[in-house]
Amino acid sequence: MRTLGFGFIGAGEIAVASATGVANSRHARLVRVVDTRADLAEDLAQRFGGTSSSSVEELLDDPQVEAVYIAAPHFLHRTLALQAAQAGKHVLIEKPLGVNADEAQTIVEACRTQNVACGVPFVVRYAPAYRLARELVHDGVIGTVTGFRVTYRGDKPRSYWDGGYSGRSPGDWRQQREKAGGGVMIMNTIHDLDAVLWITGLEVEEAQGIVANVASPGDVEDLAMAILRCAGGAWGSLEAAAALPGGQGPSTPWINRIYGSAGQILLPSPWGNAPLALYTRAAGAWEERVSPAGADPRQQAIDEFAGAILRGEPVPIPGEAGLTASRVLHAVYASAASGVPIRCTDA
Repeated sequence: MRTLGFGFIGAGEIAVASATGVANSRHARLVRVVDTRADLAEDLAQRFGGTSSSSVEELLDDPQVEAVYIAAPHFLHRTLALQAAQAGKHVLIEKPLGVNADEAQTIVEACRTQNVACGVPFVVRYAPAYRLARELVHDGVIGTVTGFRVTYRGDKPRSYWDGGYSGRSPGDWRQQREKAGGGVMIMNTIHDLDAVLWITGLEVEEAQGIVANVASPGDVEDLAMAILRCAGGAWGSLEAAAALPGGQGPSTPWINRIYGSAGQILLPSPWGNAPLALYTRAAGAWEERVSPAGADPRQQAIDEFAGAILRGEPVPIPGEAGLTASRVLHAVYASAASGVPIRCTDA
């Protein structure tokens, strides 16, 4: 079976998880790896196959590299994605596409102009409960969707801001909004927001919010709250905290909600296989539903991206999804700065 050759640009923390996904994929293989830390590139190549490269240019010059996976600090995403697209390589890029919505738009347009695919591994879409929720919503089980609530409650250690959870690739860029694009919303909540918009089909038109840094180093937010007005009259809310003692806590497995005219869905953390909870007026009671677990979500995201390209089909999670999520969150940032609601198209 033919596989799509990937070049990895970035060999830090999340690249290890993605390289594992490639290694277990039916449709992808690792060809080359480059990183500003040559030892990390060599480590990834030795563990998962392929060859380490001395430069991005060398990686892009390899004809066996048909697609690039970009897992570099956020402020480098735009430059690297444009460089890859101009070299005729398909682009799979970690969220966020750039440090602001304009950079995300530029990446999407560049890939379209160069006739290469652009995808984002929004892995929460592959969580079993979230896939089941999409089926329930599309089947009309909870009636017309009237709103949603997205939450992230974490307690990140001080070390996270200096090198992620693993400390594999130290650096303070996560602390700086100019380099990261934002804090807890861009780094965490964006996944759940994308998944809920995918499940419901809602379009957020306007955001009003507040952000703050209450306990973390640097100038990115570790607290955010927002009200989101959607087309058609639905409303959403967002709550994100990265320095909350006790994090999510033990009280409930459910963190996100989808409201409907005839029912409600409670969604668990996507990083497991807990059931969702469903209430419908027709049944008059809550019930839990379990969806069978599939392959690792990151493996599925890479496999579907590569498989679609090999078949000549549109990729399942296109760059436009990353652009949509970026516009919503940057509208929250703009609203927090201005004190007034901001249309997402103006973010």
